[in-house]
Amino acid sequence: MELSKYEPLQKHLAGLDSGRWCASLADIEKVLGFALPRSARQHPAWWSNSGQDGRHASSWLHVGWRAEELDLAGERVVFRRVAEPVVLVAPAAAQSPAPQPLAPTSTEHPGTRLGMTWVVLGSVSLDKDGEIVFPLTPSEPAIYRFVIKRPEESRYIGESVNLARRLRHYRKPAATQETNVRLNALLKAAIEARAEVTMSAVLGGAWIEVGGERQEANLKSKVIRCLLENAAILDCSGCVEILNMAD
Repeated sequence: MELSKYEPLQKHLAGLDSGRWCASLADIEKVLGFALPRSARQHPAWWSNSGQDGRHASSWLHVGWRAEELDLAGERVVFRRVAEPVVLVAPAAAQSPAPQPLAPTSTEHPGTRLGMTWVVLGSVSLDKDGEIVFPLTPSEPAIYRFVIKRPEESRYIGESVNLARRLRHYRKPAATQETNVRLNALLKAAIEARAEVTMSAVLGGAWIEVGGERQEANLKSKVIRCLLENAAILDCSGCVEILNMAD
């Protein structure tokens, strides 16, 4: 992948005065002067903030921007300016070149950085019987987030080793499952009050960097999922209501 092909996007981002650009894929194609590949509309990994030299992501990373808030269904992505440009690295010969979706937003601790990419899964609604209908989700480990707008915004962030199973418990909670019962009632009440309820998830590509060494976060690990869950809660706790606080 030649960086020069995506140089118009690099120049466009470098010339922006604001630190955030919410763009449709059509907007990006207009800047580039050609159509994005099919994989850009089908695979979140295409928007990975990978620092491997020669990838198309270099066009925004090299001038200090990251891709975030990817919404493939709505064909939109947000580019955000970060403090410093990303240093590009040559791909390791022994590793697969397949990109992984990395996060644009990092939560930092002394000697430790981590990040994750949220993918919008869709809206949450009620069926004719008044039961919750969730977007189609995989039976995989994940960090998940419900966003409720009425018009003020509130969020619930959780983690699960099996996202599809967790949502089934939210839809039909047992009487002894206090958190599931609370979320079921909370979501139903919000939807019945005509609030906008959407769901996003981190399904892969999260990373943790310790002492300058970055590794992909293993979402199968409960410890790793809890670390990412709490980082996501802390990252937005000062700007929106966090519904986890009652758990």
